[in-house]
Amino acid sequence: MTVGARPQRIAVIGAGAAGLVAARELQTIGGFKDIVVFEAQADVGGVCRVEHGNPELDIVSSGYKEDPLQRVVDTFDAVVVANVHYIKPYIPDLEGVEKIQGRFLHSRDFRNTSEFDGRTVLVIGSGTSVLDLSRILASYAKQIYLSLKDPKYWDIENLPELIWKKNYPIQRIAPVAQFSEEVVELENGSALLSVDVVIFDTGYLYDFPFLKHGPFSDHGAQLADKMQKYRELIGGSGEVVVNLYKKAIYAHNTKLAFVGLPLYINSFPLLEFQSALITKIWSGEVDAPSADTVIKLEEEEARKYNWDGRLDKRSVIWTGVPQRDYQAELTTILGIWEQRADRAREFADISEFFALRNRLVFDA
Repeated sequence: MTVGARPQRIAVIGAGAAGLVAARELQTIGGFKDIVVFEAQADVGGVCRVEHGNPELDIVSSGYKEDPLQRVVDTFDAVVVANVHYIKPYIPDLEGVEKIQGRFLHSRDFRNTSEFDGRTVLVIGSGTSVLDLSRILASYAKQIYLSLKDPKYWDIENLPELIWKKNYPIQRIAPVAQFSEEVVELENGSALLSVDVVIFDTGYLYDFPFLKHGPFSDHGAQLADKMQKYRELIGGSGEVVVNLYKKAIYAHNTKLAFVGLPLYINSFPLLEFQSALITKIWSGEVDAPSADTVIKLEEEEARKYNWDGRLDKRSVIWTGVPQRDYQAELTTILGIWEQRADRAREFADISEFFALRNRLVFDA
């Protein structure tokens, strides 16, 4: 399926790593000239930009968020959504969570390590960022309890050996069952007392509020709802995105594209591959399949990796092999990179990456 006329004006939403890579590929590979990058924050960088630096420094800014903003309407031929998935934090619906007496935050708002000096901290989550956060806190907190729903990365990252070598005050515990005013009850029947801080490192939900109105609204960006007439973009409870060719090109309107949606990835290579795919499709060098074909491809992918259908949230978790396969396939489709067997082997056992990091970063 061709995408029609080559777009002349392109909007990129988000000036973080994903948006900047997309803009560069559109310009250098596709030769697109009229590209406008939109950013909600005061500067570029996305999650790589730290808003709260040294609290002792006075920073003067010429802009104020409280100032009234003028609404401007503009028209573009194509849109790249590059706000990724680090905006809307997910907090699990645990019984009694509203009763937490101490400090309570999502890892998105973690900034200052000094506020955890001598504190007992409970970290809830399951991904690699949970372990990263715990390693950072280990030099400050009195005690860190890790409540892991899925212990996979605990084993892959060989954290027990790191804790033993560095004498970190980190203890793995069972998943949290519920909270009361003074006690954290665990699923194995045990309990924690006197927790000072609870950090939810529980990930994010996909959310594209700027697509809920306007010309793309008839293609759907709302959460799944049986009463809606719109085609779904976000599946289930907001944990997975579907109807995207190669997780990048929207099946029902190929002039709408996304960069950086998969989780647990080697980010920058993926951003470059996806941006190149978008560029090649919009420049007419590569065809995009029909919407029906995209759905079939998503179903085939789910069967290949033993996911529970294309709406399974594992379909956006691409640690290791899925990303390797994805990049190998796009290498063939795009014809602009060389396939390297040695790099493919590196993806086969991701624990080697973590072992190297433990040696280089943590001297363990």
